[in-house]
Amino acid sequence: MVLTALAAFCLPSTLASQPLPGVDEEETVIRTGVEEFVFGNGDVVFVRDGTLRWYRIETNEGCIGGEYLGRQIAFDTTGPAGRIDKLTNVIFPRYHRICGIVSIRRSETPPQFDSDSRVTLD
Repeated sequence: MVLTALAAFCLPSTLASQPLPGVDEEETVIRTGVEEFVFGNGDVVFVRDGTLRWYRIETNEGCIGGEYLGRQIAFDTTGPAGRIDKLTNVIFPRYHRICGIVSIRRSETPPQFDSDSRVTLD
């Protein structure tokens, strides 16, 4: 009985720590400019850099919230040579919305650009 309760208590954290399909576990930085972007679910946006690599950017909780924030995105970089990192602000100019970055992780191409993608929008 105690073991069953303990197992049930531990289950949610185990599920929460599972990796996202097609997304690296390690955080990274984006060293070249962003060429394209697409919204994921919640506070997630996927961006493609100048070398055709995709990244999953998670912004601070509630900043995007699944809202469509237009066709423009900008990055207020403080790092060297325009590098995008966790100190960078994500700006949606049309809506005057500024979001912080929680994480940046390499991603395979999101499903909006590859119908066979194993990446989820979460």
